[in-house]
Amino acid sequence: MESFSTLKNICAADEATLHLCPGLGDKKVRKLYQALHQPFQKGGSKKKCKPEEVIDSSKEVIELDQEES
Repeated sequence: MESFSTLKNICAADEATLHLCPGLGDKKVRKLYQALHQPFQKGGSKKKCKPEEVIDSSKEVIELDQEES
């Protein structure tokens, strides 16, 4: 956000411009650019998650972060 100011500017950036952002290498730039420019698939994702799975996975992340401290 520091380099582009807004999400709209990030979305509008080409790959060469994304490379100027510190911490983004070739692989991250390519994946970010593809994620921002590929159309959504019709019908969405085949895999559906249950609300409790989302809650459980967020708890795991919190627990991992606490272990690193």
